[in-house]
Amino acid sequence: MGLDISLSKLFIPTDELIDRANDELELDFAIVSILDHEELRIFKDYIFLTKVERLDIPGTFSQRGLNFDDFVQTSVGNTDGSGTCFNYQHITDDTKLSIRFEDVQQISTIEECILTKSIGYQRKGENSQFHEDGIWDIPLVADQNTLMRHWEIYFSETEAQRQNFKTNIIDRFIEGETFVWYA
Repeated sequence: MGLDISLSKLFIPTDELIDRANDELELDFAIVSILDHEELRIFKDYIFLTKVERLDIPGTFSQRGLNFDDFVQTSVGNTDGSGTCFNYQHITDDTKLSIRFEDVQQISTIEECILTKSIGYQRKGENSQFHEDGIWDIPLVADQNTLMRHWEIYFSETEAQRQNFKTNIIDRFIEGETFVWYA
């Protein structure tokens, strides 16, 4: 498992672009919920309301007569050979529970979202300091100064990867119109 670095561009939503983002076969555009990334509120001119499908894991627990708050998630993976599972353990005993992705009910909500398209990508290239400082878990990067600081401090593994980061991410970054994800 390695770091994926993506540069996303914001778009003013149109019906056509929203339809493309909702098409499972169309991978160019994505709708990102503000609920998942509150830091995206800074892009207020790009925010719109739309229907979002969400997994209702607490509701799925309730359907099984279980209290979601009595469990902690231990992993997501293919533990029983039947596909992707959400794995949980009871907080006070050794009870373990796996819920197949296909068995989780979905709910629809109206949420504030933004419309994005990936315009730059790099796989790996970070140094050990990146992980030591917990940069993987920071909010999205939306300003040039932070991005340049990250490049100077955290992307020095090899000169080739450092140059790739500059070419694929920094040179395409436009403050106020793009942001960077570390995943």
